[in-house]
Amino acid sequence: MKERKKVEPILPILYYHGKKDWKFKTLEDYFLEYPQAIRPYLPSFATEFINLHKLSHEQILALTHSLVISTVLYQKYYFDPKSLKTHLNSIFKNLLPYWGRTKRIRFLFIYCRIPILD
Repeated sequence: MKERKKVEPILPILYYHGKKDWKFKTLEDYFLEYPQAIRPYLPSFATEFINLHKLSHEQILALTHSLVISTVLYQKYYFDPKSLKTHLNSIFKNLLPYWGRTKRIRFLFIYCRIPILD
């Protein structure tokens, strides 16, 4: 606000791609044992919860950014090496437009090991 820029909203999105099933809880849910008088002081906002395991392959392919598609597909199938191997071609195909144009591709391979190659 000091810089007199237009204030922009921040939309909380919780994106889960872990191995185990996980149920989303609001921040308020973690303070249930506290007195009722405390609750008005807790931040309360809507959160968009995306459980990657519940998205179909087709829903992921319908995303508009191919780098995001590859990353999300990789994360979806990471804990299932057989499915990952089946979809590896699709993952690499969506990376083609970025090959050589961005360091993000390199980071994807540095930080993501492919379990089927272990």
